[in-house]
Amino acid sequence: MIQVGNLVKWISAANENTPGWREENRDMVGLVYERVRDGNIRLYEDWFWVLFGEQKAKVFRKDLEVIN
Repeated sequence: MIQVGNLVKWISAANENTPGWREENRDMVGLVYERVRDGNIRLYEDWFWVLFGEQKAKVFRKDLEVIN
């Protein structure tokens, strides 16, 4: 289960068709820093903001695996 504060990496099947995936961050570890929200309402329970280096990405939970 992915939670804010987790270190994550892309699943092996992630590619250019995966939301948030980029060639330059494919082998990077990311930090989940926030759930995607609309104001104070969490409309997207399965979507997270992940920081890969200095790049932010909106990512679906099934495209990530927790490494910590």
